[in-house]
Amino acid sequence: MEAMLRSILDEILESKLMAILSSILEAKLKVYEESMTFFNTSFERMKGKMDSLEKQTKTLTQENDRLRSDSAKMNKEISELRSSIDDQAQYTRRECLEIRGIPGRAGEDTNEFVKKIGALIEVDISDTDISVSHRIPLSNNGEAGSTPIRHPAIVVKFTNRRIRDRFYKARTKLKSYIIRDIGLGRYGENNIFIQERLTEVKRKLFKNCLKFRKEKNYKFIWTYYGVIYLRRNERTPASRITSVRDLERLQPRRLTSESTSPEISSCSNKAYSLRNCNIRSIQANFDNLVQFLNDLNYPFNIISLSETWLNRANEQISNLDLPGYSFLSQPTIQRAGGVGMYIKKGIQYSVRHDLTSSTDESEMLWVEIESARNSNMICGVVYRHPSSNLETFLNKFYSVIGKIKFLNKFYSVIGKINQERKLCLISGDFNINLLNFDKHSLTEDFINTLSSFFLEPHILKPTRITNHSSTLIDNIYSLILSNIKQSVGTYYMI
Repeated sequence: MEAMLRSILDEILESKLMAILSSILEAKLKVYEESMTFFNTSFERMKGKMDSLEKQTKTLTQENDRLRSDSAKMNKEISELRSSIDDQAQYTRRECLEIRGIPGRAGEDTNEFVKKIGALIEVDISDTDISVSHRIPLSNNGEAGSTPIRHPAIVVKFTNRRIRDRFYKARTKLKSYIIRDIGLGRYGENNIFIQERLTEVKRKLFKNCLKFRKEKNYKFIWTYYGVIYLRRNERTPASRITSVRDLERLQPRRLTSESTSPEISSCSNKAYSLRNCNIRSIQANFDNLVQFLNDLNYPFNIISLSETWLNRANEQISNLDLPGYSFLSQPTIQRAGGVGMYIKKGIQYSVRHDLTSSTDESEMLWVEIESARNSNMICGVVYRHPSSNLETFLNKFYSVIGKIKFLNKFYSVIGKINQERKLCLISGDFNINLLNFDKHSLTEDFINTLSSFFLEPHILKPTRITNHSSTLIDNIYSLILSNIKQSVGTYYMI
C-alpha cells in the first residue's frame, strides 16, 4: 500500500513538474524567439545600411576617380595652355635680341650700339633695319623682386627676321672684342654678349640648363627661336630642352658591377612587355627557349633574340613556330650573329625596312607596332659583331634613333626614330660593356648619346659573369615614358 501511494505521488509530482517546466520552457523559448526575431530584424536592418553604405562608398570612389581623372585632364590642359601662351609670347619676340655687357650712359643712342656691334661682326645694320631698341627698364631683365644689375641689357627689335638671324648667328665673332671696341673704353674691358629675348618661363629654364651644364660638364648650350639646346661635346648630338623633366632624363642611370637576378615586373594589359634572349643558335636551342618560356609562364608581347645564327643558307624557320607568336628574322651575312623577334599574334605591326639592315658590323631588325589610342612604338633588336668597328656601328645606330657606320650606322637609325616622335624600345647584344664607361671614350659617348635621345637603359648590372670578369653588354633601352614598363633583363642559352 505504501509503495502504491509513493508511486502515485511520484506520478503526480512528475506531472506537476513537467507542467511547470513546460510552462517555464515555453516562456523562455518565447523570449528567445522574440530575441532572435529582434536580432534578425536588426541584422537585416544593419545589413541594409551596410549595403547602402557600400553602394555610397562605391559611388563616392567612382566619383573620386572621375574627379581625379578630370583634375588630371584639367591640369594637363592648363599646362598645355600655359605652354601655348608662353610659346605665343616667345613668338612675338622672334624679331628681338638682347645685347648684354654694354654700360648705360645718359643720352645714349642704343641704335648706334647695335650698328657698331654689327660692324664688328660683319653684319651691316642700318636704321631702317631696326624697329626699336631700348634698355630693359626693370631690374635684372624684368624679373620682379630680383637684385638690380649694373648694366641693364639692350633689347633690339629688327624689322627683318633675316637680318636678325644674320646678326644672331654672327654673335660668336664677339669673342674677339670688348666694349672698348664700340667706343666705350673708359668703362673697362668687359665682353659683349648677344642672346635671344626669352620669356620669363624660358629664362628660368635656361638658368636651370646653365646650372646643369656646369654640374654635368656639358660643353655647349644655346637657343634658337626660344628653344634651348644642350650638347655634351663635339661627338654627341644636341638635346632639345623644353622642361626640367628633360634635364632629369639626360642624366644616365647609375651602373653597378654587382650581379643581378632579373625578375619579371608586373605589367598592365595596356603595357608592352618584352623578353630579350641571347640564344646562340635558335635551331640548336629552340626547345630550351620553349621550356624557358613555359617555366616563366608569362605572355610576353615581344620576345627578341640575338645571335640566332640564321643566315641566307640555313634560314629554315618552319620548325621554329612558337604557338601564339609570329616570327621575324634578320639573318646574318657572316657565320655567327643574326637577330629575330617573336611578336604575339593579334598585335598589328609592320617591318621598318628603311631601318632594318645586315652588314659586316651588325644586324638590326626594326618593326613598328601600331596603336589605335597611343603613339605607335618602334621596337628594334640589335646585334653587333664584337670584332666590328665600334665607331662605324654607333654612327649608323644613332642616325636611325635620331630619325625616330658601329658609330655611323647605329647613330643614323637612332636619329631617324627620334625625328618621328614615336615610342621606342630597343634590345639586343651590343657588345659594348657599359661598366667601362669611365675608361673607354666610345662607351661613354654611347651612354651619353642615348641619354641625349632620352633613351634609358633598364639593365644596370652585369649580364654575363665568369670567375674572372663581369660585363654588361646586353640591354633593353626605352624612351622614358609611363606606358612602357620593363619586363626584365636578358637570358642566355647555354
